[in-house]
Amino acid sequence: MNWTVVVLAGLLTLCIGVTVVLLSPGDRAGRIVVPQPAGVQGPPATSASR
Repeated sequence: MNWTVVVLAGLLTLCIGVTVVLLSPGDRAGRIVVPQPAGVQGPPATSASR
């Protein structure tokens, strides 16, 4: 059960972080989103296309 809680907490943290970055102003989002899209938006797009 501990691993389940840790995994769920991690996923929630990642989702909240991505949401905050996407909803944040262009100034902060521009700096944070540049390095992340390759890893954050890459896998979902590949899995979604298939």
